[in-house]
Amino acid sequence: MYSLQKKVFGYWGTINILLINVESGSTRTEIKHWVELFFGVKVIAINSHQLPGKG
Repeated sequence: MYSLQKKVFGYWGTINILLINVESGSTRTEIKHWVELFFGVKVIAINSHQLPGKG
């Protein structure tokens, strides 16, 4: 799994964002549960997308 964490600074202060690649069959609920258990944090929102296929 490849992960990248970055901080976004704005009017509301610092927001932690975690970008991860997961299996294509994973649901948002599964991803949220896994992140909360693994990192011990409360997930506020999940945005997801599927990469376009090759050719």
